[in-house]
Amino acid sequence: MILKPSGPLQPRLRTASSSAEWTRPCGKSPATPCPPKIHISQQDGDYYNVMPCIYERGNLAMVKLIRYHGHENRIMDLFRQDPDVHFVLCDTYEEVIGGSDLVISAITKVTENFVTDEYFKEGCTVIPICTMGFQNCDLFFDRVFTDEIEQIRGFRYFDHFAPVTTNVTDVLNGAAPGRTDNVQRILVYNYGIAIHDLVFAANIYGRAAVPDTPYRYCRKKYFI
Repeated sequence: MILKPSGPLQPRLRTASSSAEWTRPCGKSPATPCPPKIHISQQDGDYYNVMPCIYERGNLAMVKLIRYHGHENRIMDLFRQDPDVHFVLCDTYEEVIGGSDLVISAITKVTENFVTDEYFKEGCTVIPICTMGFQNCDLFFDRVFTDEIEQIRGFRYFDHFAPVTTNVTDVLNGAAPGRTDNVQRILVYNYGIAIHDLVFAANIYGRAAVPDTPYRYCRKKYFI
């Protein structure tokens, strides 16, 4: 379902500070039941992830299905008019990661680590979608943050990095520290939980210039 506003959206609908504020109530609690993803594999290599959750504060419920499917020029085009964004095209992973303060990867399927340990500089932050390609980081990085620890418990080296792992919501709510010095190598596994999507959607929709839309929630039980 796509909600298409009838009027213009407010400028700067979401900022870093609002994102942090919206994420704070998304920690695990009776008011936000959000089990780990249910993974369904197919023989051709594709898969579906089912992400159920309930956001009782907003009286909302959702089940989201994600299907894995098969990009630098398109990204460059998006920011070509921005004078503050500069692109450097690299030919090797060593060039990309070596000396970088922040490494973000959207690759979900790879058979070996991208680079060896020495290419990750002190103080760097690595944000991959999954552990593939960065499993060596699991063994020597100083801190690991995640949106939900239960979702990464099946990672190959989880038992090794579990003692230094913290939920992001605990940091945002002041229950745990974030980065404590400038030399810590930090790994962030935002694996994706439905409660974040639902709360962000509710906040964005609430700020959009659209009329309220009544919705009758299903009172019957269905098995999917």
